[in-house]
Amino acid sequence: MNRNPNDDPLNPLAVARKLLPACLAVIFALTIVWTWVAYRYESTRGDHADGFDVAMAVMGRVSPSALLIVVVAILAVTIGDLIGGFIVVTARYLGNKFVKPLIEKRREEGRVEERLLWSEWNRRREEAEANGF
Repeated sequence: MNRNPNDDPLNPLAVARKLLPACLAVIFALTIVWTWVAYRYESTRGDHADGFDVAMAVMGRVSPSALLIVVVAILAVTIGDLIGGFIVVTARYLGNKFVKPLIEKRREEGRVEERLLWSEWNRRREEAEANGF
């Protein structure tokens, strides 16, 4: 069997590759939001001469936050992935604990009912044969 090591769910690089698009999306969204907040703050201060000064002030506020944005994005995506995994594991456990036994019980009841129907039919068939029908 020719397996790609990146398909292994326990491989840390495979996990990182799986979460990378979500991390990048969150980084992008947080950067846009933080830039907008910084722009709103700097543009309403009124002590800037022109748009270039506002842009420079915004960049001065956003740049130091880049590492924090990356860390928050990684944490948010990782926590979301952990919560998703917890939900899946819990759903499987509850399904195996409560739903599967109920389904098996219903199946067995169906089998018993089917056996009774077949037994009744076979009894009527044997009676009919005994009576010459």
